[in-house]
Amino acid sequence: MRIRTILLAAPVVVLMAFAAAYLVARPYFSHRVDQMTMMYPSEPETLNPILSTTLSAGIIESFLFDGLTDLDENLEIIPQLAERYDLAQGSRLYFSTPDDAAAGAARIREHQADWAKVKIREVSVEADTVSLRLDQAGTAYQETVFGWIAPLKTVPVRRWTGGFAKDLSLQGKPVTTDTLNQWVEKNKAAASAWPRVLYVWKNTSASYEIFTVGADAAFVDDLQRRFAEFVGAKVEPVKPAVVTAEVPAKAVASGPASGPAQASASAPATVPASSAVPEGMRLNLAGPLKVRFESEWPAQDEPVITFHLRKDAIWHDGKPLTARDARFTYEALMSEQNASPRRSDFELIRRVDVPDDYTFVVTYKEPYSPCLYSWGMPLLPEHLLGDKPNLRKLEGDYNRLPVGTGPFRIAEWVTDQYIKLERFDGYWEGKAHLPAITFRVIPDTTISQMEFQTRGFDYTALDPHQVQRFKKDPQYDTHRYPSNSYAYVGWNLQRPIFKDKRVRHALAHAIDIDAVIQYVMYGNGTPCTGPYAPVTPWFNPDIKPLEYNPQKAKLLLAEAGWKDTDGDGVVDKDGQPFHFTIIIPSGNPIGQDFAVLVKDYLRVVGIGVNINIYEWTVYIEKYIDVRNFDACIMSWSLGYDQDLYQIWHSSQIQLPRSLNFISYANPEVDRLIEKSRTEFDLEKVKQYTHRIQALIYDDQPYCFLFYRMANVAIPKNSYFVKRPDPERPRQWLEEPIRPTKRGVTFYQRWWARTSPQMAPVGDAVKVIDTGN
Repeated sequence: MRIRTILLAAPVVVLMAFAAAYLVARPYFSHRVDQMTMMYPSEPETLNPILSTTLSAGIIESFLFDGLTDLDENLEIIPQLAERYDLAQGSRLYFSTPDDAAAGAARIREHQADWAKVKIREVSVEADTVSLRLDQAGTAYQETVFGWIAPLKTVPVRRWTGGFAKDLSLQGKPVTTDTLNQWVEKNKAAASAWPRVLYVWKNTSASYEIFTVGADAAFVDDLQRRFAEFVGAKVEPVKPAVVTAEVPAKAVASGPASGPAQASASAPATVPASSAVPEGMRLNLAGPLKVRFESEWPAQDEPVITFHLRKDAIWHDGKPLTARDARFTYEALMSEQNASPRRSDFELIRRVDVPDDYTFVVTYKEPYSPCLYSWGMPLLPEHLLGDKPNLRKLEGDYNRLPVGTGPFRIAEWVTDQYIKLERFDGYWEGKAHLPAITFRVIPDTTISQMEFQTRGFDYTALDPHQVQRFKKDPQYDTHRYPSNSYAYVGWNLQRPIFKDKRVRHALAHAIDIDAVIQYVMYGNGTPCTGPYAPVTPWFNPDIKPLEYNPQKAKLLLAEAGWKDTDGDGVVDKDGQPFHFTIIIPSGNPIGQDFAVLVKDYLRVVGIGVNINIYEWTVYIEKYIDVRNFDACIMSWSLGYDQDLYQIWHSSQIQLPRSLNFISYANPEVDRLIEKSRTEFDLEKVKQYTHRIQALIYDDQPYCFLFYRMANVAIPKNSYFVKRPDPERPRQWLEEPIRPTKRGVTFYQRWWARTSPQMAPVGDAVKVIDTGN
């Protein structure tokens, strides 16, 4: 009887749910003719782009803000708020004597007919330094130029990193990087010959980089001694130290002919700190400066980007955009108080300059090949935030109701309900066609599905199980395309149970990823083999996924000392059972399915797993940000450049809110990441990234699950794209919505409603729109 009652009641419950969805969605029906409504399962924590980290925030911000650059649909860099830009480089070659420098410059001038091949624009000489102006950034010129000047040798430029001794003070105030910088600048004039300090770059108030010419350990020991006298501190002989895998020693960068490394993929062993530093670079004195040699180069190469800003771009409050806004954005990104998760993209900048209101000049400390990608970063208004030292603690409401330069501005944010944007008619590229866009917050998946079908919102990403149903439904247009994201189980490498690579490999062999793709993703994915997505050139196609093999998993666990010694079905080691907890965010049924499957797969090989679910904000702030977890199930939506520094470089481990929250460290990966981000030759970059992917995948700091196939549904014939023609001012391109390399929503800011009398648009058609 009970079963019969349930069966009879089920249709009633479903009808009531649809009715509820209809009633909730009904207020949005009246707006469907003139606005677009979208849904997200959780609302962003902030809409300040230098602070936000969530996907929903990034999507909304794309309507509110612009950057100096952007990527087109083919992933090519194009100007945006910058009308145009120039990328050049200043390079300095240092010689032992002024005579050698003069001879070096003369030999370079003898080859002036070949300057164009290496992009040399100008050569000058002063004292012991030859300066080159190049029309191309990077180190590609070095092989040719060093061949011209041989057998003359340049004096290397060296970088030393450091901090300060604990409780160091001067006249009752803490010693900071500013203290050191001022002292160095005051004393530099007395040391014009090499070895000498070029400059001190401030990382934070407590950490710095010292750039020198020809300086060795003896020079830095003398610097240590003199600074100790200045601040009233003591020096003493260096005590032996070790560097472990958690804080790896950095490899020394080699000269211009260096190629991709062929290091072992094994996790790094603990090694004496001195063994990672050349003999002549090992300091003999310890004192107020905690200094360590990091790297060297045969020349000082400083790329320079000159951005020429648009003069017709204005902020949503009507104020003009100027280069001062770009400078302020950089300063806000670098502020310790703001603790921006995007700071690392800008750490290689030496300085920024504003020659006039519409010229913004960025000089880098060394070649940084993703430099133009990073300036897709949305700009912030100096006139509203310039006097706010801490953007995380704003007294006003900017972080919820920001002012940008994009085609839409924020109109209203009702917590846990919706965020509404309205068209900004002063947008420099032309008025958007939709008067408004509303982002609704609907955490419950079932309700969101029903609301979409009752037209409560206009566009939805499809869960894998929905794809076939919507493809067969004539009411909808569906689109499928490779996304730039992957899913993974992240192991907290600070936990002892995950430190052994054999254990991490065993975990990967124990999970049937093909079955996960087939039964959870309904085939909408491919096995993931590392941190680059196949849609990018950085992806290594030669890496094969680790096979599903529970027996091999058991053997690897046994090799690592994990055996079931008490017969309870759970392997143990030193009396401790192998048991851990996976955390996942709420509102993610697919993630919950993954967690259950992972639990079942690992049970087979003798590992016990608990599953805890937390609301997104709690999940991030109380667990991920503070490393308070054993394992987590998440996904990365990636950028399109090659730079993995924020997520995978060991220097990011100790930063607050770090994206390297699993604490991954591998010195070889560090070195290759550093080389990939300083190389402008794309073929060489691919060599580095392919090796990076192989190393990381072999280390298995994540159990890499799959690359997602994205699927979306839109009510049939409801929207089309009407976008500005990039080649013809005041002319528009009309075309149907279609996937691009950046996804199906790349042109969403230019979506327009299909009028009732208008047939679906076929091939792209150029039309004149004299009304903007």
